[in-house]
Amino acid sequence: MEDLATLVAANEEAAAAIASAYEVLLGGVPNVAGFTFVINSAIASGIADFNQENIFINVVNSPRSGQFRGDCGIQRPDRPGQAA
Repeated sequence: MEDLATLVAANEEAAAAIASAYEVLLGGVPNVAGFTFVINSAIASGIADFNQENIFINVVNSPRSGQFRGDCGIQRPDRPGQAA
């Protein structure tokens, strides 16, 4: 949990925008491993450098575009190989 706290503190804008997008889309944020993965993905993709509004827009649109993986590798039990 300390690693996530450090990651969020270093990327407050991205973490807030990602949490907001997940709240709107899914009703809550992922678990610690998932949230860490999503923030690191935002950093790796470069969207963490945007302002909160643009990060939110990119996170919400990314599942459709396939450019940003927020599924954390969770597979649907009824469809092996397909993200939840």
